[in-house]
Amino acid sequence: MFTHFLTLELDWLPPAQLQDAILAKLSQYGEPLRWAIVEASRCEKVQIEAVVTTTEPSLAVGH
Repeated sequence: MFTHFLTLELDWLPPAQLQDAILAKLSQYGEPLRWAIVEASRCEKVQIEAVVTTTEPSLAVGH
C-alpha cells in the first residue's frame, strides 16, 4: 500500500453537494484517508488537500 498527497481544485457547489463531489473526485485517485478544504475563492473554486492510498507506487494527477 502506498500513500499519496494530492492538491485538487474543484468548482464551488452548495455544501450539501460539495462533500459528495470531493469524495467522488478523490476516489478516482485512490481511497481517501483524509481531506480538507484549504481555500475557497468567493464561491467560485475550492482547493482541497488530501491523502489517498493506492496499490500503485506513483500517481498521475490531472485536474
